[in-house]
Amino acid sequence: MSVGRVKWYDKSKGYGFVESPEGDVFFHFSDILMDGFKALAEDQRVSYKLIRSEQGLKAKQIRPLDNRASVRHAARYRTLLLMHITEGKEEAFEAFFLDIPAWFDTMEQDLGLRRIGTWRAGRVAVHLVESDRPYEQSMEGAKAQPSWEEYKKWQAQLREFLDDEPLFMSPIQSASPAESEDSAENESASDTSS
Repeated sequence: MSVGRVKWYDKSKGYGFVESPEGDVFFHFSDILMDGFKALAEDQRVSYKLIRSEQGLKAKQIRPLDNRASVRHAARYRTLLLMHITEGKEEAFEAFFLDIPAWFDTMEQDLGLRRIGTWRAGRVAVHLVESDRPYEQSMEGAKAQPSWEEYKKWQAQLREFLDDEPLFMSPIQSASPAESEDSAENESASDTSS
């Protein structure tokens, strides 16, 4: 099963599209597997079976993975993970990242994390995550999650595809206004003491 996000869905027309690594994938409301009124919202995570037809890609057996059927909001933090894939393990690495377990989605939702995507060029891959708080704090919170042991096993499996530990990259940015004011105050204090 593939995992993606609903790009848009028009309930009056009964169809929509899922964003996926293969491109936008068409779906019809009759392929949504849920009780009651079948509706999905923009940005809602779903799992689906990808079918290639004469008309193009189509999503079947669509299951919502979260109840966050809300409009996208700007995340406060973005974390970029840089990974060097071991030679010969590129395809296995991709398969691993395309088969994210359901418990992983639940844990991310509980922690306010959102996977944006994973990109690969040769043996180098980057993974982008948005979050409501710094990634390190989210990972501390993950230790209290019921799926923490599963997550540690997942991380160990990921490391089997890599030459070394993943590198967490921080954005290049100027000091925040508060940090700039603190620096100015410290410089003033040191000027008056000399």
